[in-house]
Amino acid sequence: MSQAGTAQTEKGAAKRRCPVITEDGFILSMNPRTGETLKKIPITPADDVKKVVAEAREAQKRWAALPFFERERALKKVSQYFLDNMDTIAEEIAKENGKTVYEAVLMELLGAIDFITWFAGRAKKALKDRKVPLHLMPTARSYLTYKPVGVVGVIAPWNYPLITPISDIAPALAAGNAVVFKPSEFSSGVGQLIERCFKEAGFPAGVLRAVYGGGDVGAALVSSGVDHIGFTGSTATGKKVMETAAKTLTPVTLELGGKDPAIVLMDADLDEAAQGILWGGFSNMGQTCASVERVYVHEGVYNKFRDKLVEQAKQHLNMDAANPQSQFGSMNNELQAALVNNQLKDAEEKGANVLFRLETPKNDGFYVAPTIIDGVTEDMELFAAETFGPIIPLYPFSSADEAINKANDSPYGLSASIWTKNYNRGEMIARSLHAGVVTINDHMITPGFAEAPWGGVKDSGIGRIKSEDALRGFSEVKYIYHDRGMMPHKAWRYPYNKAKLAFLKDMAIANNDMSFVNRAKAYMRVLPQFLFGFKKQD
Repeated sequence: MSQAGTAQTEKGAAKRRCPVITEDGFILSMNPRTGETLKKIPITPADDVKKVVAEAREAQKRWAALPFFERERALKKVSQYFLDNMDTIAEEIAKENGKTVYEAVLMELLGAIDFITWFAGRAKKALKDRKVPLHLMPTARSYLTYKPVGVVGVIAPWNYPLITPISDIAPALAAGNAVVFKPSEFSSGVGQLIERCFKEAGFPAGVLRAVYGGGDVGAALVSSGVDHIGFTGSTATGKKVMETAAKTLTPVTLELGGKDPAIVLMDADLDEAAQGILWGGFSNMGQTCASVERVYVHEGVYNKFRDKLVEQAKQHLNMDAANPQSQFGSMNNELQAALVNNQLKDAEEKGANVLFRLETPKNDGFYVAPTIIDGVTEDMELFAAETFGPIIPLYPFSSADEAINKANDSPYGLSASIWTKNYNRGEMIARSLHAGVVTINDHMITPGFAEAPWGGVKDSGIGRIKSEDALRGFSEVKYIYHDRGMMPHKAWRYPYNKAKLAFLKDMAIANNDMSFVNRAKAYMRVLPQFLFGFKKQD
């Protein structure tokens, strides 16, 4: 989720080392590990956003007029460009975002490339006309048709600055829309990278545009007249986006926060669970809405699982800013690092037990020590608030019902995982969890699947991204009914009479009565009208 930056002067940048909005209208893109200023990016004046959207709307008309195969070819050239330049792109992402090059490839590039390719190739099939058979009017022609909504506004976060906007950009473009997107002020450099990749891949000019700045620019985009908003970020900001969009009845897709639970049952493969939960909680420095933030472990295996988790952490994890094989980068920005460290400090001061803590590099980077902890109680900030950092808290439970209740006792409902060898039991529990996505014996894997819908319930969002639903979600759905003159009866037209009323009642019986005999008798009574219509004297 994106966190709002505070406007600062360029003079204070070296000390604070988070993206700076300068007095002369620039964002300073900075390396969170070193404080190095990477580039100065001009801010888009909020008053100019409507103009950018209007220009994109003109380009969209030409883009939408292209046949599917030409749009597919243009998009696949972009995915090929990403493939051909993976090394340099990964380096750019890692440098501005703070993640390792390994995770820039694994968690950003691989998914982004696949999303563009998959949506480009899937659009024609997903958006072709769909027949809608009518049992009351079997001879009529009835179908759905799809056309692009127009211009889609995409507001992206800093934690996954490439794959998250591409999750909306790819289906929106494949469906024939233009896109105007705003990267987070903490990842504006990656926003420029996206623009550059599309341009250098020969993508049609004007169809993908970007605007840069803080919250005021994002608000301007929401109210600019775009036809759909795809927002990924904090729950608090998502509510503001929805409030603003409601004024113009602009549809929104909101992918928001999470406090995702993992449930380790007594029969789980503990080595596998420890390995999966360790990665699910610590990868990307825990800066993932679907990160494991609560681990519920059956009391019968609690101690054994705890020890395995700590053992694996000690064996496999290291954090060294100078080592390219380091498992961890830095946090993306000072604000988020401070939030996570404050949650951890609060928990320790109130009696939580630190089971594992990784030593951080001895420099001024935005680092939080990956930590495994138990003894967390309800009075600690860590208990209920989203952490968005590398802290894994453990909690014992005594029954599956208790674990389900604890997992559901949260305002969030993005994803969850269950660890068990009993797949039937795992699926039963999965159906009981209040979450948009549940995985069994894995965690945080499905966001990388283009075919799999992604999104949450409760305070975790509205709507779904990815899958064929995303292509249709960025389309206007039109229903067309064609009376082909093959139904002689018109019981709904004037003049009303007793014969038509009897026919309507019999139709209701023929289609819905629980008795087969009653349905058959009613069908025989209406059949003459179906075949020959009503007599004039009726």
